[in-house]
Amino acid sequence: MKKILITGCFGFIGSHWTTKLLKNKNYNITGIDIKDKPRNFIKNKNFTFKKISIFENKKLENLIKNNDFIFHFAAIPTPDTYINDPIKILDITAFQAVHIVKLCVKYNKIIYFTSTSEIYGKNPDVPYKENSNRVLGSTDIDRWCYSTSKALVEHYIKAYSKHNGLKYVIFRLFNIYGPNLKGRVLDKFIDNALSNKTLTINGKGTQTRCFLEVDDCMNAFYKIFNNKK
Repeated sequence: MKKILITGCFGFIGSHWTTKLLKNKNYNITGIDIKDKPRNFIKNKNFTFKKISIFENKKLENLIKNNDFIFHFAAIPTPDTYINDPIKILDITAFQAVHIVKLCVKYNKIIYFTSTSEIYGKNPDVPYKENSNRVLGSTDIDRWCYSTSKALVEHYIKAYSKHNGLKYVIFRLFNIYGPNLKGRVLDKFIDNALSNKTLTINGKGTQTRCFLEVDDCMNAFYKIFNNKK
């Protein structure tokens, strides 16, 4: 039986991924989160929930030590927080994620890390490739702290893979949407439409954006997770 640890298991991505995995009885899943929300999987016999923060290093280290696959989803992917509390973004998304990477190296675990389309910044050369250039704004602009944080973790993962044999998968997510997501452009559009309110369009409305439905995202995760490469 595969033993899997999921950080941020009650978040948008974490909860959908936990639900997906629990359809397979061969997975034993431990989920951690600072929230204590009831979900449809909380009473599943193959699921154990621990209400802890990723900053509780001793508990976190023990969980990583005792699981085989580490899915690190805990982060704050909300643009308002990038601007209003960049220190919180940097501490959680960058520095504590690096600590988790180091623990995966220490105990020889496979890490699955969710990065972001924010990596590419303002690069106008679309469609993007994995090795496309990063084009960011000034460090005076707080909104780039999330992109920088995720990029820093990617650098650590790739460096440890090259020099210490760390096994990893990095997902760069492009605007995932679906049930239970709040505070993003698509659900705001839907809420406004249902309330017969005007949809808020930034700029002239000529910009394009890439979206991915959450079930399609989970199916991609699952195929990758079960690939022997």
